[in-house]
Amino acid sequence: MYKNHIIKVIIPAYNEEDSVGRVLTDIPDWVDQVILVDNGSTDQTAQVASEHGALVVHEPRRGYGQACLTGIDHLDYCDIVVFLDADYSDFPEEMPLLVAPIADNKTDMVIGSRIANDASSKVLTTTQRFGNSLACFLMKCFWRSQFTDLGPFRAIRFHSLKRIKMEDRNFGWTIEMQIKALRAKLRVMEIPVSYRQRIGYSKISGTLKGMFSAGTIILWTIAKQIVNPTRFYHSKKNKLIIFSRYPLPGQAKTRMIPKLGNAGAAHLQRQLTEYTINSISPLLNSEDLNIEVQYHGGDHRKLQQWLGADIDYQQQSPGDLGHKLHQAFLQSFEQGHQNIIIIGTDCTDLNAIHITKAINALEQKDVVIGPSHDGGYWLIGMRRPLNLFKQMRWGTNSVFPDTINQLNQQKIEYDLLEELSDIDTPEDLVKTPPNIKTNKIYLSIIIPTLNEERFIRRAIDSARHPGTEIIVVDGNSQDKTVEIAASSGAKVIKTMANRAMQMNAGASIAQGHVLLFLHADTLIQSDNYFENIFDTFSNPNIVGGAFSFKTTVNSIGMQLLEWTVKFRSKVSQLPYGDQALFVRKDLFITMGGFPEVDLGEDYYFIQKLKEQGKLCHLPINAITSARKWENQGLIKTTLSNIIALIGFKLGVSNKFLYKLTKQFES
Repeated sequence: MYKNHIIKVIIPAYNEEDSVGRVLTDIPDWVDQVILVDNGSTDQTAQVASEHGALVVHEPRRGYGQACLTGIDHLDYCDIVVFLDADYSDFPEEMPLLVAPIADNKTDMVIGSRIANDASSKVLTTTQRFGNSLACFLMKCFWRSQFTDLGPFRAIRFHSLKRIKMEDRNFGWTIEMQIKALRAKLRVMEIPVSYRQRIGYSKISGTLKGMFSAGTIILWTIAKQIVNPTRFYHSKKNKLIIFSRYPLPGQAKTRMIPKLGNAGAAHLQRQLTEYTINSISPLLNSEDLNIEVQYHGGDHRKLQQWLGADIDYQQQSPGDLGHKLHQAFLQSFEQGHQNIIIIGTDCTDLNAIHITKAINALEQKDVVIGPSHDGGYWLIGMRRPLNLFKQMRWGTNSVFPDTINQLNQQKIEYDLLEELSDIDTPEDLVKTPPNIKTNKIYLSIIIPTLNEERFIRRAIDSARHPGTEIIVVDGNSQDKTVEIAASSGAKVIKTMANRAMQMNAGASIAQGHVLLFLHADTLIQSDNYFENIFDTFSNPNIVGGAFSFKTTVNSIGMQLLEWTVKFRSKVSQLPYGDQALFVRKDLFITMGGFPEVDLGEDYYFIQKLKEQGKLCHLPINAITSARKWENQGLIKTTLSNIIALIGFKLGVSNKFLYKLTKQFES
């Protein structure tokens, strides 16, 4: 380890038994691992390398670049990768010259230049000097580089190496790396290094064929990057990653489920995430900060609908929290970001100022942590990839002290932000801000009744679901409706026999975040209707909706009626009461509820609701009793509805329309 950085060396080798031992002997002791890639040697190269402590990897496919790519594939984790030839022409003991500028965060890649060292340049053959000069001249013309050499002795940050996606499998490897580094806007520099005559003969400069082949490959590599350049994501310097979970009942904020139930816990997750996004919203348009939500559950489309299009979205990596964090950091460094910060959505004290402080801290230190009162942390940031999360006891109060111990043991400089609180357990709910609602009831189902003893029990049973309450509002029934509703577990209240007044009365005592208005003779034909409603309201643009209309009669006439209602609901956004209307409670209250008229309260309400946002038609059947159509006849009932609808649109008196439609019932 060099200056608390893990250093690994890759050496491609082909028939270098006479030199490789010396190379390995001269490599500094602080190098953490040496990987020698044996490129099909027919001598004892592999054996000598193994005896000198190198990890030997066999790659039978010939090619300098192929050997380097194979070496990269065998890297598990490191900060800096050094490439070194096995022929002893370079001086391995000069490795600190290449590694130090990267470790000190002055650059991302260092090329050891033999040309910049007068003594070394004289060792190069005329052909090597000409080839270097031509290649560097072309790079200067097309990419404004200041390179003087294509020297193979070089060092690069591991995440920068992964980012530039090396591909060349032959002698175009070195110039491909330099061109891609320029195109990816990496910080690059050259350092003069010593050079000597290699041991043995060169496979390139030692033969005319080798020189011609290598020169052709190098020029072809330049041409490919000019004609069809590699595209890179030019990232902002700083990146904020928000770890969150798409709110699904039973899968979000699971430690809150004993207190809030599946839906209440998931709704809390939804609110906390929205609260966090709003808290850091002043940073959304920052010129030097990329904001990304890394999520579990849901998909990109749902996340974008929920939280907006101004944020990037990425699924979390599989594995435990430590692996997810580690991969998030690595991926972001590979994208070219320099300062990476990760937060969760459980800290309601967090704001944009804390993020700015964390970014400023990373200008001076390798790590920044925001500790939480429960022994974890609400923020962690890095300016270089570090593996701090192995064998961490997540969910315990030892996470923060264990992380600090690792930092101290590895002598990594860090900064601490102020201690804040997380909302993790039921005991933490007292810390939630007033605008975050925490209760077990998510959906209040309101059923107005008047002499519905034949239907009410089945309606209640079809709607019963964890996370709901059922409120029956009776309009002075003269049968056993009230007794049956109460025995079925519903909360029963009484009011005047006016459906709009009854539904408004039910809404006034409802505890849920969402209201669903169900007719007493209507059954919900779905076991997962609740989850569908919950998921629907993850889209803030949706203000309400309804189910699909269906009756208990399956005649051709009724099928035609059902199709007409479906068209009206989906296309014209005009669902009515028989379809089980649902709406956000806060919006319902703001709108003043249903107009307390004798006829068409649902029509008037839906017309106003459409002005507030989008309505959702869920493909769940609300099966309504066909008694009205059976008693009055399909044509007569349909004609009555059409007359009422025309009257509503023309502004005809509601009392007159009520009397008119009553005549159809007689």
